[in-house]
Amino acid sequence: MIKKILLPLSLTLNVLFIGGLAIAVPKVISVADGFSAVLSDFMERRMDAIEASQVDRADIVFLGDSITHEGAWDEYFPGHIAVNRGIGGDTVEQVIERFHQVAKLTPSQLFVMVGINNLNEGNAVDAIVAQYATLFDRIDDSLEGTGVVIQSVLPTNDEWLFDVSLDDVNALNSFLSAEAERRGYRYIDVGTLFADEQGRLDPAYSNDGIHLSGDAYRLWADLLRPYVDTVEAVDAIAPTPSQSVPSQ
Repeated sequence: MIKKILLPLSLTLNVLFIGGLAIAVPKVISVADGFSAVLSDFMERRMDAIEASQVDRADIVFLGDSITHEGAWDEYFPGHIAVNRGIGGDTVEQVIERFHQVAKLTPSQLFVMVGINNLNEGNAVDAIVAQYATLFDRIDDSLEGTGVVIQSVLPTNDEWLFDVSLDDVNALNSFLSAEAERRGYRYIDVGTLFADEQGRLDPAYSNDGIHLSGDAYRLWADLLRPYVDTVEAVDAIAPTPSQSVPSQ
């Protein structure tokens, strides 16, 4: 979705400057502002949809950005209550701000993948690491009995519109691996499933250089299955007061 909006913007910029029409820059800025508003509205709707959820308990929660959001996790693991708490565009900071939506579900297992949007925004690795530490502190304080699985930040490739350094991705993943071990989490290097010989995202698994294809999600789900299979399914969820129960 992001690429479909940004690509016309990029093409517009090229046309304007190649054609010597730089005087139209204010209009381009207006297009950029429009994209920002569209993305903001999308994220707000997704937040509202999550807040409206009637689910109050889960076996498994998947937390992250669009790469998590686009996975049909409840369909990959039909024997469990698998809740998707991914929001496209989210950064580590935004995940921290909405972490209460995860904590209230008291999941048996929490799968986390987030950070690529921080790199898209040009954030320094040290700054992202500090945000991760805050997120992990929040997890430790709120979900003492939950098994935590940290998943590596995935690489991108040259098709993606932002210049994401593979060195930065690797540096973040080195931190995540070490911090997971220190805190007693599990760490999974998901990126190796989808990387080419240079360590970039293999185009066979992505149509835009960052988001994943169905084949990639199948491989990812298979990788996670041994971790999911250790989770005992929770009992059926009782209706909340906002739900109506039909009379017998």
